[in-house]
Amino acid sequence: MTVRRYLVTALLVGSSCLAVACSKSAPDQQGSERKSLAGGEGATCVAPVRTDALDAPEKHAWDLFLAAVHPAKDPKVARGEPDCTKPLGAPGTTSVWETWRLARTEVFLDDGAEPPAWDDMSLPTGYLGTTPDSSLQAGEKPGQTHMRFDPEEDQSIFVDHGGIGETRMNKATYAFIKENCLWSFDGLSRYSKAVFDEKKPPINFPVDSQEVKAVWIEFTPDDLKAGRQKSYYHIVHAGKTYGMTSFHILTKDTPNWFWATFHHRETPDNPDEVKSKFPLPDRARNTVWANYELGGTQVDFTTPIGSPTVLSDYYIEYDFTKSSCITCHASAHGHPEPARGPDGKLVRTPNGGIAAAREGPLQTTALGVPNASAFMKNGKPYFIQTDFLWSIPFRAREERNPPPQRCLS
Repeated sequence: MTVRRYLVTALLVGSSCLAVACSKSAPDQQGSERKSLAGGEGATCVAPVRTDALDAPEKHAWDLFLAAVHPAKDPKVARGEPDCTKPLGAPGTTSVWETWRLARTEVFLDDGAEPPAWDDMSLPTGYLGTTPDSSLQAGEKPGQTHMRFDPEEDQSIFVDHGGIGETRMNKATYAFIKENCLWSFDGLSRYSKAVFDEKKPPINFPVDSQEVKAVWIEFTPDDLKAGRQKSYYHIVHAGKTYGMTSFHILTKDTPNWFWATFHHRETPDNPDEVKSKFPLPDRARNTVWANYELGGTQVDFTTPIGSPTVLSDYYIEYDFTKSSCITCHASAHGHPEPARGPDGKLVRTPNGGIAAAREGPLQTTALGVPNASAFMKNGKPYFIQTDFLWSIPFRAREERNPPPQRCLS
């Protein structure tokens, strides 16, 4: 397949039951289920079980994946909640993760101001896609789904390079950021200084937090003529067609998070991937999601014998697949005392970026445990971890106006 572009998307979700009006049924071999109180036969939501992160990591990865892509309720009515009355891949539906808040425009605002309430829909939130609403004949497969994505250049769309991509957050993660005033670079620095001074605890997100990154490929005219897009979760935007080819998931199910990656079956081979033997869950059969494969999981920096663990994706870790998600994300940090000019504003680099954001541990392709010395200054611990989330230091902007008084205490 000829590919000229790829897109990256990310989001934060919760790994506990994503449905509100669901009741438990007995778990099957390939995934726990919750049946809708109002739904008909076969209308279920996947309910990931936190202990599976260590006890059955591949099963847990699939449960998380299918929970994230389950049809969502109308976000204007119940934002970020699954519709358990509808089965996976139902025509005319949108995936749950598409209805969470978009970090670039709905969390980390350009002026560094506090973002609005979770249910607010006034800010740009990308393009809402749906599964085609058409009747299926006997023996036919469900129509292909469409995706919402952030069309901003160098946010979702990358040409011959990777990037941090589009980020979405669920309600619990969003609430933690709002509660702790972490929506601006200044707020992150204030919190980091309080941790450094032992006035606040380290940043520690709630256990129902997740992050997902998805990569999209742009199909060429020859690809479209051959019908390659028909096996992908895809979107048509501005006259071009994009298919989701990779999907990273990380959750706070363990202290150092649980990590998993999925990819389309046509994705080029990743030489550093350990092939999964876990069978395709029954609920994904005869849907577009049957075309996706588990690329691996990760729960620690090293194996029990001390060998570094590796987890990567051909596109997301483009050109550096011998790398470790958990090791790179461990470097995410806040700066307690960022440099400021005489006017009190943050010192900038020649290209306009915040200079302090380039200090301390940076993204790395190193494997194994983090480099503790990178968090130190003058031989003492200094830079404060953001609990494995790069989205805060990467996306937080400088405050143009004073924050709420509660953020200064």
